[in-house]
Amino acid sequence: MSSPKVETSTVTMEKFKNVLKRVDRIESSISCIVDKLDAVITKLDSLEEARSSRKSNMTRILNSLPSDGSMDPSERQRKIQEIIAMGLSDMESQELRSRPATQQSERK
Repeated sequence: MSSPKVETSTVTMEKFKNVLKRVDRIESSISCIVDKLDAVITKLDSLEEARSSRKSNMTRILNSLPSDGSMDPSERQRKIQEIIAMGLSDMESQELRSRPATQQSERK
């Protein structure tokens, strides 16, 4: 019984270099795509954090106001405005703290 013949094929250096260039281009393209996906995920995370912050601020506003109607409408309006102003101030200070130093200096 004879063993099966194994065919060997040789690849020319030119073909090898062409394939290597294609692989390098594909790797580069994949790297760019991954970078863009990371940027999108980061942006989505920041949007989710902002949404969560707005939701908690709104909950805080609603929980701080009596729901039995015992508060005068003008007093209620003043209280809402005060809480909103305080929330905006907090959000602005958090935003400034979360920015890199270069972005803060560019804004000024």
